[in-house]
Amino acid sequence: MSIYKFGNTLVKKSDSTLESALAAAYENRERPLCMCLDNGVQMYVAMINYHHIIKRMPMSGHKHST
Repeated sequence: MSIYKFGNTLVKKSDSTLESALAAAYENRERPLCMCLDNGVQMYVAMINYHHIIKRMPMSGHKHST
């Protein structure tokens, strides 16, 4: 299960609060962390067709746990 960290808040991919967390991160130009590893891996939020999408940073796939 994917878990992301927004500031000090952990949000699961299935949580109803994910969309609002993504929107706030996008608006504030913040980089959430993917918590696949203990220290987290930096991600970014994109807007595609009016939907917020969390994405891996370019060339960072190898930094994530499989």
